Amino acid sequence: MEPRTFVAHAHGTAKRRNLRVRTHVDGKKVIVRAYKDKPGTDGRKRVNTKKVAASASE
Repeated sequence: MEPRTFVAHAHGTAKRRNLRVRTHVDGKKVIVRAYKDKPGTDGRKRVNTKKVAASASE
């Protein structure tokens, strides 16, 4: 099976099983990591943001 086809198969299977998948290619090997999201997360990465008040002093 071609690596691209295998990765698509892994992602499709994980979606049916409500899992998240991370894949990457290491040489000729395809590395697949499947895991469940932690409860309370929506699946997005958390980004530290800083709120800054904009002032129009010009």
